[in-house]
Amino acid sequence: MRWADAVVAPDSAPPPGKGPNLRFRSPTRGPERALIEGFLGTQVVQVPPGREVSVFIEPGVELSYPDVVAVLWRPATASAWPAERAALTRGDIHLLALLTTHSWNGHPSKSGWFELTDLGPRRGLAGSLDRLEAAGLLLRGSRKVRARAIRDIFAVERIIAVEAKTSMTEHLLRQAHVNTWFASESYALAPIRRAQPSTLTSAAGKDVGLLGHVEDETRMLRPATKLPMPGSDHSWAFNEWVWRLQSGEKPVGGSERKPR
Repeated sequence: MRWADAVVAPDSAPPPGKGPNLRFRSPTRGPERALIEGFLGTQVVQVPPGREVSVFIEPGVELSYPDVVAVLWRPATASAWPAERAALTRGDIHLLALLTTHSWNGHPSKSGWFELTDLGPRRGLAGSLDRLEAAGLLLRGSRKVRARAIRDIFAVERIIAVEAKTSMTEHLLRQAHVNTWFASESYALAPIRRAQPSTLTSAAGKDVGLLGHVEDETRMLRPATKLPMPGSDHSWAFNEWVWRLQSGEKPVGGSERKPR
């Protein structure tokens, strides 16, 4: 499948302030945009059976806008999730991500259960736990709580981020490195045929891959380091978004969004 054929329409974004903090930035015409469009039109991804690819162009992730993010995910897993999941807020997703790391305050129990008293201030906590429980994302006792198995509540298998510039600079590598916070693979893309040894060394130190795109041909100059999923609550945000695209579920207070 060509990446260009899997691009998500910008109007698929949930209303501001509802659900995961994702939105699109309006594209700016110029050499970088032309580079991205050329890359999308020629880049092909092998999609295993039972998987789907969704490609986001300049989605907002906190304060950054990665140029391209491709998400490989399992629709069958996401289709089993209840409609109550659409009521989750950004804070709920953040709490869920923390619970699944089993490292809250560095003192998880061996069973993965957390004492409710270890979950920080009580303000807003009860509501978050209620919504997460209603969405089938955690198990909850009178004093303890734990997240359900990742394989059941996280449908994403790969998140591939690409940052593009008209030259392979150290600034571009730093931007690509920022994306390792949520991506399983992060790449820097530039119109070059080969990378300098110093660039390869710098990219390796940042876990970043290098792509060269010249005359409608993309070359892998250095593969990205493959990082575990989910990497952070930003990884979870993409997980929630692809589910909403598939199901047409609407965030609380928002209008219904049709799947891509």
